[in-house]
Amino acid sequence: MRIVSWNVNGLRSVKKNGYFEQIIELQPDAICLQETKLSDSIILEDMLPLGYRYYCSLSKRKGLYGVAIITKLPVKRVSYTSGFERCDSEGRFLLIEFENDITLVCLYMPHGKRDRSDISYKIALATYLISYFKSIAYKPVVIATDFNIAHKDVDLAHPSENRANVMFTNDERKVVDFLLSVGYTDAFRYFCKDEGKYSWWTYAFNARERNLGWRIDYIFISDTLKSKVISIDMHSSMFGSDHCPLEINVDWM
Repeated sequence: MRIVSWNVNGLRSVKKNGYFEQIIELQPDAICLQETKLSDSIILEDMLPLGYRYYCSLSKRKGLYGVAIITKLPVKRVSYTSGFERCDSEGRFLLIEFENDITLVCLYMPHGKRDRSDISYKIALATYLISYFKSIAYKPVVIATDFNIAHKDVDLAHPSENRANVMFTNDERKVVDFLLSVGYTDAFRYFCKDEGKYSWWTYAFNARERNLGWRIDYIFISDTLKSKVISIDMHSSMFGSDHCPLEINVDWM
C-alpha cells in the first residue's frame, strides 16, 4: 500500500501549475493533502484521476486550512470530525478505515502563530487527538500529517536559534514524545537517521536552495506496522508548495 502525504499550501495553485501530476506518477493507493484551502470540493471532482475517489474536510473559514484524501482503495468507514470543535470547524481532520483494515488519518495541525498565542490550542488539540490515537494503536494506523513541530535538533537547520520559537518550543516537542510513547513510530526518522532532511522551507532567503529547512511533516505509524514498511521517502526535489511530499510503502493490502 503506497501512501503519499503533502501539504500543498493551496490545492488550486498546485493544480493550475501542473504539480499534481507528479504525485499521480508515483501511482499511490492513497494521497493525503493538507492545507487545501478549499471552500468546496468542485476542484477535486475536476482533477480526480481515473479510478480514484475523494473525501475532504472543508474549513468554515474561506481560503484557510482543510484536508483531503484521494484513494482508489475500497473504503469501509469515513470520519470527517475529531470531536474537537475548533479543529473540526477548520477542517483539519479526516479518517478513513479501508477494507484492508488500515486506518489512515490525514491531519493538519495548527501552527501556533509567530507570537505563540495559539500554542495552547495546538497542545490541547494534540493531547486530545493522541488520547484517541492511543485507543486505536493496536490496529494498523497511518497518520499522515503536517504536524507543525520539529522534534529534535536534527529536524531543522538552525536549532539553537529557534528554541524559543513556535514549532520548536519544549512544550511542542513534548507532544511528539507523547505520541511516540503511546504506540507510534516516526516512520521517516526510524528508517533514516541522516541530517539535512527537511520537508518545509520558508519562501524567504532562498531557504530551499540553501536547504535551510524544517522537518515538520510526518508519517506516523502504529508500531504494529513497523515490520511491514518497505520504503519511506521524502521527495525534496518535487516543487509546487513550500512543503515537499512524503511517501510510504507498506506491505499490507
